[in-house]
Amino acid sequence: MVFSVRRVVTGVDSRGQAIFVSDAPPPRLIEAPTGIAVADLWNLLAPPDDPSAGGDPPAGPFELEPNAGGLWWRLIRFPLPDTSLPREQQFLSDAHDDRFSRDKQGMHRTDSIDLMLVVDGRIELEVDEGVCELRAGDCVVQRGTMHRWRVIGDGPCTYLTAMLATDPAATPPTIDLAPRPSLRTTGHGPRRVVTGVDPLGRSIIVSDGEAPTTVVYQHGAGMMYSQLWETGGAVGHPLQGGDTPAPYLQLDPLGMGVSWKYLVIPPDAARRTIDGPKLRAEMQAVASGMATTGHHDPDDPGNHRTDTIDLDYILEGDVELELPRHGSVRLGPGDCVVQRGNWHKWHNRGDTPMRMIAILVGAPIGGRR
Repeated sequence: MVFSVRRVVTGVDSRGQAIFVSDAPPPRLIEAPTGIAVADLWNLLAPPDDPSAGGDPPAGPFELEPNAGGLWWRLIRFPLPDTSLPREQQFLSDAHDDRFSRDKQGMHRTDSIDLMLVVDGRIELEVDEGVCELRAGDCVVQRGTMHRWRVIGDGPCTYLTAMLATDPAATPPTIDLAPRPSLRTTGHGPRRVVTGVDPLGRSIIVSDGEAPTTVVYQHGAGMMYSQLWETGGAVGHPLQGGDTPAPYLQLDPLGMGVSWKYLVIPPDAARRTIDGPKLRAEMQAVASGMATTGHHDPDDPGNHRTDTIDLDYILEGDVELELPRHGSVRLGPGDCVVQRGNWHKWHNRGDTPMRMIAILVGAPIGGRR
């Protein structure tokens, strides 16, 4: 099975104009005869000082964990294990890495917050006190806890992961964030599994369900938005972050930390039927921060930018990413985009909703500690 990956990278030129920097497979991609495949989509070797930070890693082996305050964004495929072996021998492991347990195959932890999306296939997540099966579209927030993975089903499993390494120099966030259950589910947001630690220090599954900050706009023709996770600032501890006490939506990451978002944009034809005043009133009531954070072009509706590095993954739909005054590219399911603080617009040119996952890494000029 060919491991095909498309990555579009944008940026800003010397005149401050948004540009497309590249549109090609990432240079650091391997596909082994065993069926294992890994693509490095973007890397931060240190906390970002501005949106231009990051790039492809230097040559060498694939490291399990980023540098302090850094980030790996990777697409990984694992094959189905030999199902004739006992279950205990089917878990993914690295016998040469000291972070893996010698007593329980594949059990390990990293000093990071890992934001994972299952792209295809099925995989089993096991923690000290619990097991859950994950399918395509399911999301996991792994918070530095002991865990292990086993591919199940009838084929390989591909997943997308962003590992946010902790930074000892990070300032603790002042925002009240914690994993919280959804009091009223919409049935439209993705499944989100969050891990944690119990009072005895054992890794557990803290929550399993729709994120509480999930909104389907009544006047949005199918538009919906969910903040799957917020760190509230630079990551200083893997158990940091979560959901706000009361649902609150904004474009920028809270505390200019890291925000994991899920978006659904209806087809352009459906968007043209939207009653603008009603939608604006609804957004003001349930998502007032969307218009008051980030940067918006008053003369070009939809054209916006944030002081962030955006790691976007298209789940469904025929979408066009436009950089005003520079052109556009068409994107489809499986395409990856790295945007670096540039102006841009999204258009859904197809007949079905466009669904995407986006990780926004706060990168204001001068850093964010």
